[in-house]
Amino acid sequence: MKMMPVHILLIMMLLLAPATFRLYSQDNGNEVSSSHIRSIIDQAYGADPRLVSGKVYRGARQGSVAGHPYYFDENWKTGYVIIDSIRFDSLLLKYDVLENKLVLNTSNISSSYFLLCINMEKTDRFSIDGHDFIPFHREKDEGDRRFCEAVVEGDISYLILKTKKLKVEGGVVDFSYKTYDNQFLLYNNELTRLRGRRTLFRLFPDLINNLKQFIRQENLIQLRKSPENMTRLIEYCNPLLNNS
Repeated sequence: MKMMPVHILLIMMLLLAPATFRLYSQDNGNEVSSSHIRSIIDQAYGADPRLVSGKVYRGARQGSVAGHPYYFDENWKTGYVIIDSIRFDSLLLKYDVLENKLVLNTSNISSSYFLLCINMEKTDRFSIDGHDFIPFHREKDEGDRRFCEAVVEGDISYLILKTKKLKVEGGVVDFSYKTYDNQFLLYNNELTRLRGRRTLFRLFPDLINNLKQFIRQENLIQLRKSPENMTRLIEYCNPLLNNS
């Protein structure tokens, strides 16, 4: 896999449009335009023909809102992105699952602070704080390309697709974020909704006795509500498939 300096990714992510965006310099907080950003990058690195359309991230909803739209929390975390088989390391990232936007913070690679949306359609996979994300494919899916967390990858892959919606409250706060966690197994290129141990029993009837014994020995309770316990069970199951 090719490796590329972070500043090239920065060039690739910019949306080179004539409009003025609300971006701010870290040095003095002044508003700057997209043309000014373009001139800074062109002076430092030169033009690059492989520009990928990215958009400026406007941020989460402001005001009386409980919670946040991000996969983990509101803190920036280090990770990498793979685009067209090229890996870009040491990035500050957030995944806004409400808007389905992977956000790049340029503060560690530029003197100007601005937030860019990485083009999801061109992204192969990414990682945030050691958690890997891959494209989520379902025949009925339409619209923007979404990513799920690949908790376990192997003959059986364990995937978590997290989405969020804004819920109207009307009390102490006007809105709150409601989180939906959907779990899936990917086996033989087929997705199966994971609803607990019975899903594994149905898919692998020859392994039922082994799986039940492991569940009892390790006291793996509430598998559907415990991704950690489900991870242990699937990691145990994968080698059994190779030996069966």
